[in-house]
Formats: sequence, C-alpha cells, structure tokens
Amino acid sequence: MHTYELPPRLSIAAADQAGVFSAGQALYAGLDRHEMTRLVAGGHIRRIRRGAYILTRTWASSDEQERHILTARAVLLGLSAPCVLSHSTAAVVAGLRQHELALDTVQVTHAPGLGSSRREAGVTHHVAALVQADRSTALGLSITSDARTAIDVARCHPTASALVVADHVLGRSTTRDQLKQALYAASDHPGARAAGRVVALADGRSESVGETLGRLAFDAVDLAPDELQLPLRTDRGSIRADYAWTRFKLVGEFDGRIKYGRLLKAGESAQDVLVNERARELSIERTGWLVVRFTWAEVFDHDLVRARLRAAMARSRALGLAS
Repeated sequence: MHTYELPPRLSIAAADQAGVFSAGQALYAGLDRHEMTRLVAGGHIRRIRRGAYILTRTWASSDEQERHILTARAVLLGLSAPCVLSHSTAAVVAGLRQHELALDTVQVTHAPGLGSSRREAGVTHHVAALVQADRSTALGLSITSDARTAIDVARCHPTASALVVADHVLGRSTTRDQLKQALYAASDHPGARAAGRVVALADGRSESVGETLGRLAFDAVDLAPDELQLPLRTDRGSIRADYAWTRFKLVGEFDGRIKYGRLLKAGESAQDVLVNERARELSIERTGWLVVRFTWAEVFDHDLVRARLRAAMARSRALGLAS
C-alpha cells in the first residue's frame, strides 16, 4: 500500500510542530480544501480539531498522553491570544507522574484581559496572572512551572491524582518553599484549600505512583510511616525500604512491579520478579526487620491496609521487636 507523504514545504512545517499542521499551512503548501477533504476521507491524514491535522499513521502510533500533547499543539495553532499550557496538560507535557488525571480537555491559562474563564470546543480556558517563576518550557511549548502546575492540579483534581504530581515535582527539582509560594499566589483561586492539604501531604521521597498511593492509604487509616526510603544494609547489599515504622522494626514495600508489562526489564519474566522480590524480603528480615507488602489493588482497600498493618505490628510486639 502506498504511504502518503506530505508535500515538502508542509512536511518541514509539520516537523517543527511534532507532526501537527494547520489548514493555512496546508493551503500555503498547495493543498486546497478539496484536496484536504479527499486526504481525510482516504485515511491519509486525520483532523485533530477544526483547522488542525496530522498524518493518520502518526496519530495511530501515539499513546493517550502523546495524543493529548498533539491535541494541545493543535489548540495552540488555532488560538490568537497568547497563553501557556497549564494544569493537567502542563503535567503531561512536563513528563510528570500521573494517576487518573483528566485529559478530556486541553488546559490553557491566559493573562487577565486576554480572555475569560470558560470551557469550549475541547479547551478549558483559565485566567490568571503568571509571574516569570510560574512559567517554563518543555517540548518547545510554553507551560506553567512544575510548582504552579502542581498547585493548579491540586485545586482541580482529587487528592490522589494531585499528590502524585506534587510528590514528583518535589522529588525532581522543586523545593517546598517554591511549592508554598505557588500555593500563596493561587490562594484566592477556587480549590486553594484543597491544594493546601496536598502541599501538606506532599513528600518528594516517594519515587513512584504506587508509593504515593500507599502513603495516602496509610495516612487514611491513621497508620502513617515515620520514615520513607529507609536505608538498610543486608547480605544482598544496601537497599532502601519504601516505608518504615521504626518503633515496630517494620518496613513496608510496594509491589509496583507486580503490575508487570512495561515495568519488566528486557529478558525478565513475571516469575523472575516474584523470585527477586522474595529474596529481597528475606534479606530484610535477616537484618531483624519485619516486612509487610502491598500491591496496586490492595492500597485502595483501606480496611485491608489497616488490618494488615495492625497484624504486622502485633507480630512485632509478640517477637519482642517493638520498642
């Protein structure tokens, strides 16, 4: 089957936009409205939104997050007023960890006087004054800074989704002071109180979505660990335990890789993961610590989390480990 290629002039323009191009750029390259209609009908190109297109094969090879970014590029091609990508869209563009972020619309923020807050045609428009510290770039796109993005997400999303983002920004470059400053700047915006709760809970030591969700579950049952990423020297070398309740000499491990799939290393099987995780657990126990484990499904069952932790703590007392 013949693979359709864009005209050279249009191909160059699209390459600068990750494959997205406008109807105006297509016309300039020699593709009039009738030719564009024919190409769409023939499945060669895909209309992302009014006036914005992409090669069908490029769209088909993209995952959900990549498609959201492509759609954001298409939105920017059609907006006349300057704006930055923000909220969940900025989180995706910045490569922040995500858990159930709503990606049904592209989120943009305009300066006051350049538009009103509204949702239309698949775009949510926000209005806010952004200082230079609130701005950043990624993938060649103007976005809100990590700190501002975390606060905006926290104002508009459930705690679990927001905390995953906040933990990640603290873990890679943002300081807690920067996060608090961004919160203060948004203090008169809707959802600021919810964002304050997320900032109070945020901890950059959680290194994955699952570790964040586990921490949130422990907090919900009033059994929060007193240490994260506790270093332990074992007969298999130095390791870091995800969580620790030091009074009970109890460490918690999140079995994130039990979800398998893309988390497996090259040439590694699910059975290999189970064997390695069990060997790790035994090495921890040989240091005199107990181990309690949780999987993806289990951290959402708070009754199970509470019961398992209490049982582990009772075992610690029975063995004389608790102080």
